[in-house]
Order: sequence, then structure tokens, then C-alpha cells
Amino acid sequence: MYRGCHIILILFLFASVLPACSKGLYVVVEETFGDNDNLGNVNGDKETDDDQGANKEIRDWFDYLCSPQLGGRYSGSEGIERAVSFITSVIGESDSLKVDSFNTERCWMKNIIFHIDGEIDSLIVLGAHYDAYGFYDKTPLPGADDNMSGTAVVLSVIKKLQQRNIRPKYSLDLCLFDGEEIGRYGSNRYVAQCEKGIKQYINVDTCGNKDLGIVALYDEKHSSIREDSNLIVQLFKGIKTRVSAYNPKGYTTDCEVFQARSIPFVSIQNDAHTDYLHSMRDDTLHISFAKIEHIAEGLEQYIRSSFN
Repeated sequence: MYRGCHIILILFLFASVLPACSKGLYVVVEETFGDNDNLGNVNGDKETDDDQGANKEIRDWFDYLCSPQLGGRYSGSEGIERAVSFITSVIGESDSLKVDSFNTERCWMKNIIFHIDGEIDSLIVLGAHYDAYGFYDKTPLPGADDNMSGTAVVLSVIKKLQQRNIRPKYSLDLCLFDGEEIGRYGSNRYVAQCEKGIKQYINVDTCGNKDLGIVALYDEKHSSIREDSNLIVQLFKGIKTRVSAYNPKGYTTDCEVFQARSIPFVSIQNDAHTDYLHSMRDDTLHISFAKIEHIAEGLEQYIRSSFN
């Protein structure tokens, strides 16, 4: 009897430790913790209360863009055309807004780019992919965390900067890329067409899980980006954060397009693997709208404070 108890205890401890050891979306090379680590997990009582009063507009974005009528936001579909119309209507008519349509061997695609002129032509780029995985067995997938979460962050930053009407030191491109799920077409198109030098790229992908913190994955080939990564996560209020060198394992995202061209980058993501991506379970039940709002607030503050 006691021997059986010991075996059960060992199995329980092993099962408890295993998730924490998962490499998930990336391999941790080295890490430090941001100042917000002592605030605890985003699923704590404070965050839950905040989430109830989170930005209603962000909730409305999720309700529509993750709905079945969007057809899984699959590149080239009628659903993603509806997504483009909705996103551009949220931003509103502006000389700063550009929809770049381009043809690929797969289909026509569209990048959405909001530009703000700075005192210097060199660009800071904030980007996320707004396409999703499409269908599973003819059922449209919500794509809430991957990557409506990143889309909502970029949209929210655009809205905040519109309200402030600032002129930053560096020019800004805030981008929503098409075609990430089928080959990172949108980010490749953007980099190939960009006529200005890119000082830094900030990627936001799969960042909305209510039970997880945030990791800022930085390009270790550029020493300054690690310092900037620490600055960024310190601005994420109420979110457990850390930074780590980017070293993907079986997972790719748009930041690799910039990495291939030696452009410094940091990628903002959930700090652990989630098993619901590219499935029907990637829905809003996993999402903290307050977390998304806090990330957007932090990135908007970073853009204003770091480059003015």
C-alpha cells in the first residue's frame, strides 16, 4: 500500500513539473525577469477584476473578427476581405492609412499599414499578422489568440497614437500582415517594398492567454535590443514578464523575416506553449482583454518615451 502511494506521488510530481519544462514555442537560452514579476500571474484576482472593465471596443473587435462569418480569416477568402474592411473602418479614413494589395502564387493578399512621419526617416515598425488558420473539417476557426490578440494590440496602439497626435523622433509603421499562416507572405512583402531603413521591429503574436504571462524574445545578435526588451516588459502593468533570446524550435513567426535581413527585433508572446492553437479551442474563453489593453498601453508608452 505505501509503495503504491509513493508511486502515485512520484507520478503526480512528474506531471506537475512537466508543463513547466516544456520548450513550447521557443527554446529558452537565457532569461531575466522584468519588474512586473512580483505582480503575479495575469489570472490573479486583480487582473480578473480589471478584465471585467476592460476596453469594450477590444471585446467588440474579437466578437466580430473571431466570428464564423469571417471564415477563419484565411488568406484570400471572403472572410479576410471582411476583416480588412472592418479593421480599416476601426482606424478610420486617414492619409496615414494604406492597404497594400499584392498577388502571390497562393492568392491575392493585403497588408494594412498605418504610417506616422517622424523627425527622422528611419523606421520603428510594430507588427502583427491578422490572418488566421482558416478551417478545420469545414468549420471556421476563431483564431482568437493566434492572432487576433496581436491584431488587437496593434489596433489599440494605432487608436492611442491617433488621439495623441504626436510627432515622434523616428517614423513609425504600424502593420497588420496577411499570409503569415501560409508562409509569412505579408511581412516578406513589407520588407521587400520598404524604402526606408528599419531601426527596430516589434512583433506581437499570440499574446492574449489569460493564464500566462509574457515573454519578450529578442534578437541576440543586436545587444541594444535586449535592453529595449527589458524596457518594454517593465511597462506591461499587472503582467508577469520575462525576456529571453529568440531561438525558435518548430515555430515560426514574422520576426524571422526581419531577422533574415539583420533588422533588430523583439517578439511579444505568451510565455509558455498553448495546445489550442489552430483549433476550435482558440476562442475568446482563453483571452484576457485587460492583458491585451495593458500590452497596448505599454507599447504605446515605449514608442513615445524611447524615441522622442
